[in-house]
Amino acid sequence: MQAEPYPNTLRSEVFTIMRKTTLAIGLFVFFSSGLQLGAEEQDAADGHPRPSYEQYSGEEIDVLAAAVRKSRPTMHRGGWEWDRLLSRFIDGGRRQKNELKIIQAYFLSILDRYRESKQAEKGPILTLFYNHRSWGSGGRMRIFAELVRQGLLTAGEQAEFRGLVSHSLLANFPDYSRL
Repeated sequence: MQAEPYPNTLRSEVFTIMRKTTLAIGLFVFFSSGLQLGAEEQDAADGHPRPSYEQYSGEEIDVLAAAVRKSRPTMHRGGWEWDRLLSRFIDGGRRQKNELKIIQAYFLSILDRYRESKQAEKGPILTLFYNHRSWGSGGRMRIFAELVRQGLLTAGEQAEFRGLVSHSLLANFPDYSRL
């Protein structure tokens, strides 16, 4: 005994429309939750360095750069990401000036912390090398060199960074080879 096909009635047509609508809404909700927020919806200080800065206008990139500088991104753990952003800028033929503004903001945040640590009465002065003399320092040096090459650092900022590097090299850290 074989079941007869369901007769095409108004009730079955309504059910078909509702099923398709529910599917469309479900797919929209599922996929839209995974989409990255647009420039106007994402917090300016979050998620840096970002995959791209190409879509931002001059005003937007200035807001993002100010937010990066104020947020004081990590220079030790995760500092390599900023070196990768510099590499992306250079590999792209140095055309994406928005990336350079973000890199400059990151670098200036380091100088801001150095200035504050020198003025503070207690605690050690900021060092580039944290607790040893190698991790991430190459990236910060490459960023410094590119900003100087682009003429984006004043003579005072350059001298200040040289002072930070000199201080960092003089800092005495334990000999980890004896552990």
